[in-house]
Amino acid sequence: MSKQWPAQYPDRIQLYSLGTPNGQKVAVALEEMALPYEPHTINIMEGDQFTDEFKAINPNSKIPAIVDPNGPNGESLAVFE
Repeated sequence: MSKQWPAQYPDRIQLYSLGTPNGQKVAVALEEMALPYEPHTINIMEGDQFTDEFKAINPNSKIPAIVDPNGPNGESLAVFE
């Protein structure tokens, strides 16, 4: 779990993004699939995407990224780009 962006609902998909066109695509897809998720704002204007904590989710430092807490074998899975 992220300390910088703590999950209020850790059993849901965690979406790390911003309201940019690319950032909105994953949120729209999650909404269309009716999957519960929790959004976290990654402020690219302040460099949030370059923090070590975000790079642990996406080493390419780009939004959007998601973490599915219910990945294979019950382990969380980060998905990006």
